[in-house]
Amino acid sequence: MIEIVSSFAPNVEKTTILERALIRKTANKAIETIKNELPEEAQTLEVMECIISEIQNVVNESRIFL
Repeated sequence: MIEIVSSFAPNVEKTTILERALIRKTANKAIETIKNELPEEAQTLEVMECIISEIQNVVNESRIFL
């Protein structure tokens, strides 16, 4: 289990608990989606690392509303 504590409001704590299996399942689905968008010759570790890095940049620069 992974516990994520986050909040933008002072004195307010929001806790989300995720099982590792769910995190792994989600990661595997994301990788499959990325691979499905790439031509076979681009399905390399270097390309995947580049795309994952860009995903991190986009997440860090975006507001996520759930």
